[in-house]
Amino acid sequence: MGLVELPRTIYYHQPRIVLEGNRQLYLENHLGIILYEAQKVIIRCQGGEIVIEGNNLSLALITDEEIYVEGEIRQVGYEF
Repeated sequence: MGLVELPRTIYYHQPRIVLEGNRQLYLENHLGIILYEAQKVIIRCQGGEIVIEGNNLSLALITDEEIYVEGEIRQVGYEF
């Protein structure tokens, strides 16, 4: 029987980001929210922070591992 290989994002707890147009962002493997405002959301991740800027940003869903941010997303950055 072969071994099951885990995706690197899970094994190393690295962030995984999926951006759907400029209206929704899905993030896996976060470590918590640092800042939540209508124009900016900062999320702590392994090794840095994900910075999301835009208009009318809201948290559609948040769990221990996942976050959905909705609104008019203008910029996404990763800061170490």
